[in-house]
Amino acid sequence: MSGKAYRSFVFSTVVLISVAFCLLVAISPARAQSMSSEQSTGYPKPEAVGFHHAALVYADDQLDERAVLPLFNRVDNTGKLIPRASMFDAAVLLRFTINGKQTDYGATTLSDWQTLINQWFSTGGPIDTFEKAAEQADLAAQNAGTPQQSRRSIIVMMPWMNPSVNSFGQVNGSDRDLSSAQDRQAVAQWFANTVSQRFSQKRYAHLALWGLYRMREDVPPYEQHLIASDAQGVHNSGLKYLFIPYYKGLGWQSWKEYGFDVAVMQPSYAFRSPLDGGEVNASRLQETAVAAQKYGLGVELEFRGCSRLATEQVMAMQYLASGSTYGYQDGVSAAFLGEGFGSCGITTSSNPSQRSVYDALADYVSGKRIPSPDVDIKAVEAKRSVGQSDNQRMYVAREVDLKKFNSIRIDFAEHQQYWQGEVQLQVQTANGGWKQLAWATRPRGDSLADNIQGVVVSFDNTRVNPGKQTIRLILTTAQRSPLSKPPIVRMVGDRSLDPVTQNGLANAYTVVESGKPKPASYPDKTSHMLHDGEISTAGWSSGRNVGWNSNPGKAVINIDLGSVHRVGAVKVYTQGGSDAAVNWPLNPVATFSNTPTLMDSGTGKSPLLASWPFSTPHVIAKHAPVGGESLPTVPGISCLTATEITCTNQDGYIEATGTPVEARYINIGFSTNSWAMLSELQVVDSAGNPIDFSYRLARAPGDLDNYSDDGLRLTDGRYTDDFAWKEISGWPANEAVALRFDAAEPIDVNTISVYTLNAGSYGIVAPTTFAAQVKIAGQWVDVQGRREQTSFGSGGVRLDIADLRYHQVTAVRILLPGDRAGWAWTMISEVKVE
Repeated sequence: MSGKAYRSFVFSTVVLISVAFCLLVAISPARAQSMSSEQSTGYPKPEAVGFHHAALVYADDQLDERAVLPLFNRVDNTGKLIPRASMFDAAVLLRFTINGKQTDYGATTLSDWQTLINQWFSTGGPIDTFEKAAEQADLAAQNAGTPQQSRRSIIVMMPWMNPSVNSFGQVNGSDRDLSSAQDRQAVAQWFANTVSQRFSQKRYAHLALWGLYRMREDVPPYEQHLIASDAQGVHNSGLKYLFIPYYKGLGWQSWKEYGFDVAVMQPSYAFRSPLDGGEVNASRLQETAVAAQKYGLGVELEFRGCSRLATEQVMAMQYLASGSTYGYQDGVSAAFLGEGFGSCGITTSSNPSQRSVYDALADYVSGKRIPSPDVDIKAVEAKRSVGQSDNQRMYVAREVDLKKFNSIRIDFAEHQQYWQGEVQLQVQTANGGWKQLAWATRPRGDSLADNIQGVVVSFDNTRVNPGKQTIRLILTTAQRSPLSKPPIVRMVGDRSLDPVTQNGLANAYTVVESGKPKPASYPDKTSHMLHDGEISTAGWSSGRNVGWNSNPGKAVINIDLGSVHRVGAVKVYTQGGSDAAVNWPLNPVATFSNTPTLMDSGTGKSPLLASWPFSTPHVIAKHAPVGGESLPTVPGISCLTATEITCTNQDGYIEATGTPVEARYINIGFSTNSWAMLSELQVVDSAGNPIDFSYRLARAPGDLDNYSDDGLRLTDGRYTDDFAWKEISGWPANEAVALRFDAAEPIDVNTISVYTLNAGSYGIVAPTTFAAQVKIAGQWVDVQGRREQTSFGSGGVRLDIADLRYHQVTAVRILLPGDRAGWAWTMISEVKVE
């Protein structure tokens, strides 16, 4: 899924020994050392391109001047212009739809493009608004005796030319076919000429037309032989052409060959982090910088919403600080400003932390260097101790205040050779021993990253003592890891994630007994479609597949073999190739345990026995795109022999193998950044014999991510005090809801807590109370205890039933009364047992 397509949705380690025996690993790389040693093209230079920092501005037929002015010139917290404080020198004008059609993936035609031009160039329309805002900024500079900024560059979006459109409309006397290179060039030239003419007629004194922007953020295979014609049409009109691909989107490194004048790459961190259900962390910023510099692209700044959440503010500062550290601040860049920094309230916010993001952005654009919000951890590698395994390395850090953050991120420089293993975080106790705080497994690296990657260990910082502590991180290398030593470049305390709590229900499977989600497309209709022997050989649309949408997130399939077996291999039949945004599962892994384990990280000790990465896909069948008969093909070549250009609907399988593991449970996990379609799961023993099993899905398949969802969202240990929509489950506040949590193993229950929200601006109200039951020896027992309510953060509320004494509990049930107003919602981020 493209960056902006998703963005549109988010709108609405041993006692410490002498340093003589240690190796310092907490490196803060200097800018000159931060890039790959390979020959690098460098970031695009502003003086050569014609602008430095471009703000992305979204508008239909109207645009409020107050939304633009704070982007062209810095304002104080009353909205007043600050003299001598110019900001963005360029703006990209975009919109997501025209006449109900998507501009990045839809099939727009001539009438839609004409509507776009007429609305944007109308009197008082968006481009007029740009002129008025620039005029005000320049007038403020003049009154302050400061030279006016040169004309702001305006870049206008050109909708994607969908090759399936065979009748675009009459351009220069001919109906144009967008699968024809010649016709596409004519359309692009007509659009560029028209935009230029309309712009010239306006006689703007404070704006200059730079060129056009390709709205689609990748170049799909079937369009790669056409795209240069688009650029030629733009250039024939004397304009330039801008490309802003999502992180390593198709064609990103070939932007020059395609005729673009400049390209800027999205890191895709802000919208694919755990805050949105994804797995991308801040190491992606340096990784993007390395790739962008090597291939001559700039790096885009990405801001979430209005930077209202504390996590969003930290994330914003990570982007800016990385720009200063890795140099992309000095190159051409673009900025996605969430809900619109000029209009969302950030400039006038009474919250200093929120307002500070705008001020930091203004400083950044002016050239000031921005410090990192990450906390540097100066760890040293300890000399091998008695009893330490050959595949373990221990890193010790003293004087660490664990109250300042809840996660430690370890960044590796791997260069396509991934370290695989497990990380344990421990804190030294008063008697010199060590207490385990958390763990994280790393079965594989991110297949999209080639250089810098990070692993994050999150812990419950309410369970550590105040003041500075001695900690150690134990990194245990997996048996088949391509790298025997973890190539650490830094360790930092990362504050960009919501807090975690140690939960007795960790890995408990949530069952929504009432308040179930609405049915969605591509469901597991029989609850055993993935183990019915039916393997798809007709592509993703065969009707034999279970599918997960492309929103950021992780799909989890928990397999129960019924008893301990010696497992030799796990195979998943799946689809890919890119047709209809269906692609192979991203970063798939199989983990093994003897208790149900839905997560690959957690607090306390790890229950995992082993972790296997899956192979790259084995293609077993190729098909033409579904509904793509009009796409350009190579005459006389069938899908039996063709390349991905024409046969992008593919069947195949991925397989995980390793040293046979004695285990009962297998967890298959993979990320989604496009649609994932699966048709069958197979498990065999060490002799190759099939093993029967049952399974559960810990993220509901379908085209929607519902607030109500079976799985692990409510027992993943992470909670929030605000509307982080991917971390919460919810129901209409007047709807009675029953939730059952099947514990991974029998537990003691002393307190049951429900983490909920009061967020009136979103129509969210906390329930006044809840009831609970526990299951003991197969019987449900009503819970009776002391009631407590605690507020935390900006809108968090924790409801507790305390002073309980239940043992050998196998399940917990939470009953929400549904006694609030029907217009409101009840939202929960965690259900916890102590």
